[in-house]
Amino acid sequence: MQAIRKKQVRILQNAEFIAERLSERRVKDNELEKVISVLKMKAEKNPENALSELRKLLTRFTETKHFSRSNSIKGYYRTIESVLKAKEYSFANAKEAIETLGWARRLLRYKARR
Repeated sequence: MQAIRKKQVRILQNAEFIAERLSERRVKDNELEKVISVLKMKAEKNPENALSELRKLLTRFTETKHFSRSNSIKGYYRTIESVLKAKEYSFANAKEAIETLGWARRLLRYKARR
């Protein structure tokens, strides 16, 4: 029970860190939702490599013109990519990343409405 509680606390702390960084840079929660959806899809197919595949995809989004209609969207993905590379936290696996990013999205939405 203690280990579960520690994990939940860690997930919420990481989510707060992520939401704070994204909020500071005015990233919209729907852009994070898109990233979460891609991660879920990748995790269903290949859970062991889902996070690395997501990071590669985010890098491609930021390096090409084909995936975005505006520079602001490219900036959102650049910000999300940099936050996911932060040294302040790490994900144990794709499932934990999905859970953490889901909470981060909720917190980001809350912060945007305040």
